[in-house]
Amino acid sequence: MQPVNLNKDKFNFSYPEVGKKEHVINWYVNRNKSIRLEMKKMWGNGENILNRKTMEGANDDQRMVKIINVLFRNMENFGPIRKEFGHFKHDSKNDMYHCHVWEKGFTYVIMWEVDEEKKIINIVDMAVHENFKFKRSHKKIESIAKAELNRSHDLKYQDNLRRRILRNE
Repeated sequence: MQPVNLNKDKFNFSYPEVGKKEHVINWYVNRNKSIRLEMKKMWGNGENILNRKTMEGANDDQRMVKIINVLFRNMENFGPIRKEFGHFKHDSKNDMYHCHVWEKGFTYVIMWEVDEEKKIINIVDMAVHENFKFKRSHKKIESIAKAELNRSHDLKYQDNLRRRILRNE
């Protein structure tokens, strides 16, 4: 499976719907509550979407959520280095990664930190580019510990891990 590559001029990519294809989680991507709520607010009730694969009928916010979810899926499968997304950068001073995701004239910035040993990617912040603060606002060790706790309670992750272990036996 190859990472989804986005063409910035067109929203044209195939994204496997849940249940259609087994999704392998190699990395745990932790999204804090505020990020989950923001994405839920952007998505709305989704009733206007006629086709989730082509996103026909979707508004700009819903298209943005779809692209951000592709980023998160690629991170789960292939790790934190996501050069297929715009302006990908590793800030060695703050030990953070970020990239820009754009759709129809507006840009979101997503910032994350990584614990390579534990295979945890912690999404630190997500905001419209104009309002984004590129500074660390917390201690990495504390946020990774919270992400590790969340991973231990994540039923989808635990089920995926169980299936992988059974396949390897």
